[in-house]
Amino acid sequence: MVTDTVTGWPVTGGLVLGFAVYPLRVICRAVEPVLLPTFAGSAMRGALFGAVRDLACVNPAAPSCAACPLHRVCGAALLLATVDEQGPRGREVPRPFALRPPLDGGRVVQPGERFTFGVTLIGEEALRLLPYLVLGLRRVAEVGMGRPVVTDRGDGAAARRGRFQVEALLQVNPLTGARQTVMRAGDALVTLPDTPVTHAQVMNWCAARGPVSRLTLRLRTPLRLVVDGKLVQRLTFPLVMQRVCRRLTDLERSYGRVDGLDFREVLARAADVEVVEDRTRWLDLESKSSRQRRTVPIGGLVGSVGFTGELTPFLPWLVWAELVGVGKDVTKGNGVIELALATSG
Repeated sequence: MVTDTVTGWPVTGGLVLGFAVYPLRVICRAVEPVLLPTFAGSAMRGALFGAVRDLACVNPAAPSCAACPLHRVCGAALLLATVDEQGPRGREVPRPFALRPPLDGGRVVQPGERFTFGVTLIGEEALRLLPYLVLGLRRVAEVGMGRPVVTDRGDGAAARRGRFQVEALLQVNPLTGARQTVMRAGDALVTLPDTPVTHAQVMNWCAARGPVSRLTLRLRTPLRLVVDGKLVQRLTFPLVMQRVCRRLTDLERSYGRVDGLDFREVLARAADVEVVEDRTRWLDLESKSSRQRRTVPIGGLVGSVGFTGELTPFLPWLVWAELVGVGKDVTKGNGVIELALATSG
């Protein structure tokens, strides 16, 4: 029987992913005051979707991307409103990106100051959609983003969203430290990223950490989980792993090489891991949905939770979750997690 060198489990019960991810860092400089909400992900996703739709949509009369007969070939739909007619869990499938909003929101970015956020492209196919992302980012910068701020630009005081300039778009591999410039302000062309995070890199990074007996899961943006139709208010390790496994198997099915993952071994062993410290709290948030024409709740748990036990076998799964997000509304910036490890030995 062949076992994985990190998890110690049979390869068929461990983690083998067939897709890579491209974490992009967007570096911006404010031209006007930009008022960033504490959790700006929903507003950023809405601005980006609107910009890409305005630039790329050739059938604006369609009530939604899913209802448009061109959704299979439309770059805007493929990036922001992915549809799969044969999807095993319904027509809507995971979007090929995750949004990492500014983690220092709740402030006004003054003209000349910088702010950054991240967009992670998922899978090789997402690379061909990069031009839509770049054009959308530039359009958002031109029309402004964030909550309206009263300014006076010589034509009278008015409340408007702050404009900014996209100074650079970088691809940063957090596991190897490799950095690549994809675009700088004024560039007519972009460079396709070629230093993705791969499954092999994740496994090598985990192996270098040694045995892990305790870790803290930091919920940097709201983590929204639903079980049996009810919102999760208290985390357990089996519940976290169940949602991580579901997230990764959905992505693998859509953008990888195999039809789902076998995570029965993972969930069976997760029950042995205990919570040692819970500093999470519930945060209510709402998002405006143009498709549903109403506000929808996107709140979730924020804070941190500590776990103890034999955690080494779970580390690759959690590192991937750190890269692609977990839970609902990751394209709106929810589900951004960070790991803090305590190794043993």
